[in-house]
Amino acid sequence: MCTKYYEMYDGNNSIGEISWSGNEIRIVQVNRQYRGKGYGGLLLKHAEEDIKKKYNCVHLLAYPFDHSISQSELLKFYSKNGYKPFSFFMRWRYWIRYNRLVKYF
Repeated sequence: MCTKYYEMYDGNNSIGEISWSGNEIRIVQVNRQYRGKGYGGLLLKHAEEDIKKKYNCVHLLAYPFDHSISQSELLKFYSKNGYKPFSFFMRWRYWIRYNRLVKYF
């Protein structure tokens, strides 16, 4: 299974990126100045359209890529885009809660 990657640009400026493998989204990242403008949802839709061709669901592990967004903001974003909690686990070393989310097509 290969990892697929898509990056969105505004002229020469990177808006954000997404990568996925099989039916798992690995990275969704939108640069700070472009957040709250719908680009994250567009990135998700791009990957989901490809994933729908072979699978009936998509899943991801939701955690802040950097500290510029809170866990609750992140979960609100994914919920708005149709993702539901599936499971979670705590990483003991840093006591970070990782939420596994799923979206069925």
